[in-house]
Amino acid sequence: METPLIQEKAKNDATGKSSKQDGVLEFQTVGIWTIMRQVKPHSWLFPGRYLLEEGKKWMEVLPIVYRFVQECFSVAPGMMIVYLVSNFWSSTESAIGLYLSSQILNIMQNAISSRKMDGYTLFRAVFVRIIFTFLSSVSSRLKKQTMSTLSNRVRYLFDERLLQANLRLDLPTHENPDTEENINKFIARTSQGGAWNLFNSLSRKLQISASIVSQVSILLGILNHQHGGLWFGLIYLIKGLFDIFDFQSIWESTAYVWDSNPHYRRMRSLMQMIKQTAHRVEIITDVLSDYIHQEWLRARKLLGDISDEYPNQLLDYERPLLRIFSSNISEDIPLVFYAIQIYINPKSFSLPSVALMQQASSTLTWTVYEIFRDENSLLQICHKIKALYAVEKTENKLQDGSLNYFGTIPEARGMDVIFKNVSFSYPKSTTGIQVIKNVSFNVKKGQTVVIVGSNGSGKSTLLKLFNRLYDPTSGEIHVDGHPLQDFVAADVRRSMAMLYQTYSHYPLSIQENIALGQPELASLLHDERKTEKIIERQKELTEKLAEAAKLGGSFELIQEQKQGFETVLHPTVWSWSTRSNDTSQAFKDKMAEVNNKADVSAGQWQRLALSRLFFRTASDRVRLVAADEPSASLDPQMEYELFERLRNLSTSHGKTLIYVTHRFGYLTKHADIILVMHKGELIEQGKHEDLLVKGGEYAKLYKLQAEAFMSDDKVE
Repeated sequence: METPLIQEKAKNDATGKSSKQDGVLEFQTVGIWTIMRQVKPHSWLFPGRYLLEEGKKWMEVLPIVYRFVQECFSVAPGMMIVYLVSNFWSSTESAIGLYLSSQILNIMQNAISSRKMDGYTLFRAVFVRIIFTFLSSVSSRLKKQTMSTLSNRVRYLFDERLLQANLRLDLPTHENPDTEENINKFIARTSQGGAWNLFNSLSRKLQISASIVSQVSILLGILNHQHGGLWFGLIYLIKGLFDIFDFQSIWESTAYVWDSNPHYRRMRSLMQMIKQTAHRVEIITDVLSDYIHQEWLRARKLLGDISDEYPNQLLDYERPLLRIFSSNISEDIPLVFYAIQIYINPKSFSLPSVALMQQASSTLTWTVYEIFRDENSLLQICHKIKALYAVEKTENKLQDGSLNYFGTIPEARGMDVIFKNVSFSYPKSTTGIQVIKNVSFNVKKGQTVVIVGSNGSGKSTLLKLFNRLYDPTSGEIHVDGHPLQDFVAADVRRSMAMLYQTYSHYPLSIQENIALGQPELASLLHDERKTEKIIERQKELTEKLAEAAKLGGSFELIQEQKQGFETVLHPTVWSWSTRSNDTSQAFKDKMAEVNNKADVSAGQWQRLALSRLFFRTASDRVRLVAADEPSASLDPQMEYELFERLRNLSTSHGKTLIYVTHRFGYLTKHADIILVMHKGELIEQGKHEDLLVKGGEYAKLYKLQAEAFMSDDKVE
């Protein structure tokens, strides 16, 4: 059952205040849904100001739209001319077809009235009609052929720009929900905001305008020759316009719809539990089947007969009887009018004219319908084009420095890092709580530093400040005697090898995933020049990748794959299947093969991550290596071997090593400095033995872990 509309003022997100232009929000519940609409204030109350504002908007967007059209045209000028001419032909096709049909029908009507057929005139009219149909077919084919190429070229032209705009964003800017939404809505292939779709929508608006002009011209020509024809055509248009405004879809307004019924939500949640394989083990183990069934029945009873059909259908069901009757009876009004006209003047009757007027009015009504019912007005399309270009100008929140790191610090094996009273809270945090509080320490070149602490103590966040993923809220970070913010951020990051807990395995081959530790070398993998020098360099790179895989412990996993280093463990496949009840096993096997994703454990993923880390550390440019919980998913033997290899980076190669962990053992005993974090604060720092003697937080945590191992030994 539909509920009444509830209105409240729309508020500005930043100030919490509403303005006259914000309008109001309307809330309506229908079935299981709640519909929220944003209703703009009535512009007709202040028509002068409204027209002035609209004029300003057009002046802002027209230069950008002109640039957009120029750039789209430049991808293939010849094809674009063919496409636009085909569009223009399509816009006049209905009108010309109507005119030619009227010629044939009039010849037939005259033949019936005079009982004499002019064969030559009829043959010529039919021949012209056939030629017109052939030309329309050619135009349609040319349009489809050119559109396929043009859509790709235009889309990829702007996709490259969006790719560049996305890649240059720093982390705080990229994490901004508005930034992410603005970029993604233009990149998606099927996105209504995609570059080609915007161009096509723009040309479609012009096509509709030309179509209306041509159809009105033809319709007026027909109606002028028919007694009462203008009134007849007007009645048809009124009926069509009545249908247009009789029912407004939610998609034609700014609306947000969600399922607000708690009983329906609970039924969906319970159904999702049994559909997801991830929950199956617990459902069987905990014997939840009876509980889930009973709770679903309970929610179903409480839901009753409230419908879950789509909102548009439910709103249509709620249309008042008078409006339904008015819509239906309006279909008979033109016929009644014409019957009266024949009764008054029988000689005015012309069956071809009736058919043509009905067809012309119907076609014109549908064209007008497209204008009113299109969710995007011409101005809205222009504003989307403006937003497309605005993405390229998105400003980063972190201001980059100007010092070239390798030019300023040309010779060094390690890296000095100093934190001075550093505090930090995440930009997207709504509470503003500091996760790092007034932290100060000094790391010297070639030292091994271990950061320890319980979960949530700020260890991982601290690591993200080293290579300037974020800037501190307060305090300073110095690298090799210079403020970190003075350096070009990309230069500093090239001098570091970082491994985070949230390791990303890209949807690329294993060898490319590892090679991306040194992106300047990774491009060799796809170098198609088969010169002797290139082949030799590719061979050397392959050997280095194999060595990195062995150091990271992933070599055996890679060898188990059918394609070895060329394997893509989790490919991104765009696929779909048509519905069929009789697919063969071979058909199903091939689908599974195409969409196959390797079953890789957490420990194996981590070994692949470590392989990339070791490949990156092989570069002489890397002076600091930082790893966040790199042994969390490794067995004890692999953990020991990893510690030895990481220590070797410091002892033999002079690199500064930062190691984050909540586990104590081999590496902490050999650390030059241990930083102890607790609730965002650095509460202790020093060597292993000194911190044990001190008897503080470090000694407490170390003792807890040591007692756990001793307890296990006693049990054995």
